[in-house]
Amino acid sequence: MPHRLLAYGYWLLGSSLLPSAAGIPFVLMNNGRGVLPDNHPLCINDGGFTGLMTGLPQADVVIAAGIRFNWVIQATKMFPDAKVVRIDIAPEEIDRNRTSEVGLVGDCGYVLDRLLPLVEGRDHSAWITRLRNAYKAFITTELEKRSTPSDPIHPVRLVAQII
Repeated sequence: MPHRLLAYGYWLLGSSLLPSAAGIPFVLMNNGRGVLPDNHPLCINDGGFTGLMTGLPQADVVIAAGIRFNWVIQATKMFPDAKVVRIDIAPEEIDRNRTSEVGLVGDCGYVLDRLLPLVEGRDHSAWITRLRNAYKAFITTELEKRSTPSDPIHPVRLVAQII
């Protein structure tokens, strides 16, 4: 059994329960932002892209729900040893730019809702703590700018205040 899972992409409607039920850390990208709060205890969005790029190489299994592997998500280089579960409504995306060990074609919300009763929860809190400590070391300056008032406001702080 894998002990490190990282889910990213997005969840719709009731399927947003999957990360909590499974105890897996997640990143919400693109249209998925806001489906679950960034302050969710399993969310590593506070690390931004650095958090994602720190977590992916450590994952044993990556669940990519509704997200395309493109030049940004270098699936063959960033997590070459991880098993990949791809969920996408477009069948041609399942093995695009990276062969998937499991490919599930369908609406992400529907597919994840069907999988939810089969999920066994695990405690990944120790790994999540190590992961957060690792990526926060890379973004110390950004974190300081997010929390320090200035005039004019720093763009990083402005974005943090809006989100």
